[in-house]
Amino acid sequence: MSDPTAKLESFLKTLLKSLDQPLLPNQLPDAYAASVLPQLQTPSRVIVNGTPYGSKQLFQQTWATLPASQHQLLSYDAHLIPTGHPQSIYSILARVRVRFDESGRNRLGETADLVPVDRPARPLYSPWFGVSLHLIADEQLNHTFECECISSFNYRVTEQPENSVFHL
Repeated sequence: MSDPTAKLESFLKTLLKSLDQPLLPNQLPDAYAASVLPQLQTPSRVIVNGTPYGSKQLFQQTWATLPASQHQLLSYDAHLIPTGHPQSIYSILARVRVRFDESGRNRLGETADLVPVDRPARPLYSPWFGVSLHLIADEQLNHTFECECISSFNYRVTEQPENSVFHL
């Protein structure tokens, strides 16, 4: 019998990569926002630091306006829960670290500068934050990562460096 959790590490890395992706040249902001965590189901429960988001689209639009980030998966624990339906679900708890761009730009390249300043667009990353990520996902992720399989997404910052100017 094969391990039902064998593809979870790759799945989690794919999710984190979608949270970190940059805005592509000539990409419209709405298309960019829709590319953030496309695995969320339309009626999904999304919570960031205890704040619930009313819809998948609201979360995606909000995330698109944050500074650039870099996520790293440290560890995870997953359990396949039989539901009695054709597909079982996974309960996944991941330990992640993330750092944010503190250069003053968001992912869309916008700044709060009143007068445009010609400065390099390279990120100036903060120290690492600790994040606890809890997901409920359908078993169909074993077949493809390009599916709406996440019904619950809970992202909570557990460690915040004192010398960071960014607060989530």
